[in-house]
Amino acid sequence: MIGFRVGLALGGGAARGVAHIGVIRALEEEKIPIDIIAGTSAGALVGACYALTRSVDEVQKKVVSFLQSKEFRRTKLDLLRERKKEDQVPKFFDNLKAFLKKGVFYTSSVTRISYIPEENFVQGINAILDDVPIEKVQIPFAAVAVDLVSGEEVILTKGPLRTAVRASCAIPGVFPPTLIDGMRLVDGSWVDTVPIEPARQLGADFIIGVDISREMDEPGNFQRGLDIIFRTNAITRHFLKELRLREADLIIRPDIGHLHWTDFGKVDEAIEKGYEAAKAKSQEIRSRLKRGQIVTILSNMIRRVIP
Repeated sequence: MIGFRVGLALGGGAARGVAHIGVIRALEEEKIPIDIIAGTSAGALVGACYALTRSVDEVQKKVVSFLQSKEFRRTKLDLLRERKKEDQVPKFFDNLKAFLKKGVFYTSSVTRISYIPEENFVQGINAILDDVPIEKVQIPFAAVAVDLVSGEEVILTKGPLRTAVRASCAIPGVFPPTLIDGMRLVDGSWVDTVPIEPARQLGADFIIGVDISREMDEPGNFQRGLDIIFRTNAITRHFLKELRLREADLIIRPDIGHLHWTDFGKVDEAIEKGYEAAKAKSQEIRSRLKRGQIVTILSNMIRRVIP
């Protein structure tokens, strides 16, 4: 309907971000319009690719092909993967190996700006996205990042698409910050896990938020100060996320909280979970869209009668 635009706000979650592909596929099948897209981190990457191509098949082909490439495997992001609870009693040498792997990451964090070199980061984004201005994509799009200097959220709606997405995906310590207009930008999910307000600013009247973040882990026994620091940080992030999510008209939550953010070996599962979650919400989305359209019509009629 003219004057009533549906926005899709795609959240961050690294490897879990491929679930967005399944969500978009389900919305397409259900003939639910996507008029505006805002993305954070992995959501920015998938959202930008879809905004550019309007083809979920093309998005899946490009993303999956890159994740299965030799270039991506060389990043060794799987070194950062956490052990599953059922594997908490490994053999001595397995434990030693895991410790040494983690040590590689922490050592890189104190000796250089990021675990993944900028050249590799740029090549990865370029393999998925064409070199076009954001203004030229088929669906209005915004990528969300945060400025390290000011601490403010930055909503990128102009300039090179690749650069904007790179800024939004720059996980601190893993990928280097991206320089744009004097700002040092990193992963937007640190301030806006699901970018609902940015979608609103682009002109969306009804916003579907897709939350692929993990819920907080079960609390431990808090015997160490470090445990308490980590827990309170998790509480802060969870509270901020829930506060932001209240701004959405509807939230889709794929059942992928069990996947670690570096678990790129579960691509098919994540896509399927995203598809299932969106399908389960499709009737509710249509119902709410109808109500929203009616409200919009009535509001427009009132404005004509009462200037």
